[in-house]
Amino acid sequence: MTDLNDADRMKALESAFAEFTRTTAAMGEWYRSLQARVDELDRELEDKNRQLAFANDYLNYILESMSDGVMLLQLVPPSRVRCTRPSSEPAQMVPLV
Repeated sequence: MTDLNDADRMKALESAFAEFTRTTAAMGEWYRSLQARVDELDRELEDKNRQLAFANDYLNYILESMSDGVMLLQLVPPSRVRCTRPSSEPAQMVPLV
């Protein structure tokens, strides 16, 4: 009777280990898939940051080459206005009333 219980226990242990092995393999595949997506998103973010830096440099070049002032109007709430001259420090955003 003890031999039968030991055999059943051994089968249960083998089954549990096989399930553990399958689950571990699946989790490894999921991890590799997630890591590939993170790498892809990192590349996209780096590209967008380069584009933003280029646009920022370009706009700063335009503003620095202007001799007149610039008025910036933000229409999306909270609405604000900012006036500045290229040769002076930018004014603070002033809420529109």
